[in-house]
Amino acid sequence: MKCALNSAFFRFFRTKAFLLVLIISLIIGAGIIFDTCTYVISTSVFGRPRAIANDFLAYCIAKLAVVIPVAGAVFCTAFTGSDISYRSINNKISTGINKVHIYLADYIVTVIALVMSSVINLLMFYAFAKFVPQRSYIKINSMITGLVLKSFIICLAYVSLYLLFQYFISRKMLAIIMSLMLIPAVYMGTFLFEGILEEPYRKSVKNEQTEQVEWELNSKYVGGTTREVIDYVYKSSIFYVMDSEDFTCDNSYAVAGSVIALSSALGLVAVNKKEYT
Repeated sequence: MKCALNSAFFRFFRTKAFLLVLIISLIIGAGIIFDTCTYVISTSVFGRPRAIANDFLAYCIAKLAVVIPVAGAVFCTAFTGSDISYRSINNKISTGINKVHIYLADYIVTVIALVMSSVINLLMFYAFAKFVPQRSYIKINSMITGLVLKSFIICLAYVSLYLLFQYFISRKMLAIIMSLMLIPAVYMGTFLFEGILEEPYRKSVKNEQTEQVEWELNSKYVGGTTREVIDYVYKSSIFYVMDSEDFTCDNSYAVAGSVIALSSALGLVAVNKKEYT
């Protein structure tokens, strides 16, 4: 394991990947701050100074769970995907390094890059909100800390899936296409589930003969256990959290945790069974 970690960290610093993470994190942080300022910070009709409150931090942190996974897909492709796609992983295997250790080393380095990027962005959000020359009502509370943890767990779930794609598919371009499709798929799925849940139990139909409005059961209505499952998954989406402003919703932990456990287990099986030599 030590040899695998040494190799992964050597490549992380030798290829200047850490500098790329730093630069991209600064760009992401600045972009999120600018985008959030356009509608969270407002001036009253009486011309009072603009104010920044906890909702500013909450929106910025929630957006991390959308933007960081996109950057993470690119990082996984450049760091892990290149190693597998160009078969340079064969050199490690030929020296006696266990394939599972190689996978775990890449996972650890990717998580470190994720933590590094998240911390940089969080510091940028807090510094801007606290020291910008405007009235500030920022207070770190349980809602903010919970949202930070939730965003990190969601990002970690995406990272676990990205590594699974890279090791299972072994083709860098196909893996990154699948990785980049995850965010749009979650976005579309969130509002697809929303449409299903909004279907009424009954709908009104006008009787053409009597010209009276009658009520009949809606065939599109989903009930029972299926509805409970859809509602649970729907409320675990970060897009639901942002749209409903329900930043205390805790469904994300269970769903993201399940994704992390399942994708990590499948990744370990894939790297152990698949031949890279």
